[in-house]
Amino acid sequence: MSVNVKGKNLEVTQALREYVEKRVARITKYFSDVRDITAVLKVEKNLHIVEITVNANSVLLRAEERTGDMYEAIDLVVEKIERQIRKYKTKLSKRF
Repeated sequence: MSVNVKGKNLEVTQALREYVEKRVARITKYFSDVRDITAVLKVEKNLHIVEITVNANSVLLRAEERTGDMYEAIDLVVEKIERQIRKYKTKLSKRF
C-alpha cells in the first residue's frame, strides 16, 4: 500500500504528511488488498479542502471535505471513507 499526499496552493509539511498517513492507516483494517491511497490537500478562498481516493482491488472510493481547519477536514474525510467502506462491506455480506 502506498499513500500519496499532494498539495495544491499549499506546501505539504512533514507534520501534515505524517498526520494523513496515520489517519489513513485505519482504512487498511477494513481492506487487506488496498493498492494505493491518494490524498489531495487544497486551500481555496480560506477553505481547506481534502480529497481522498482509495483504490482497492475491486472498489474505488472517493470522499471530499471542506472546512476552515486542515486537520479537521482530514478527520472528517477519513470518517466519510470509513462509512463508505462499512456500507460496501454490509452490501457484500447481505448479497452472499
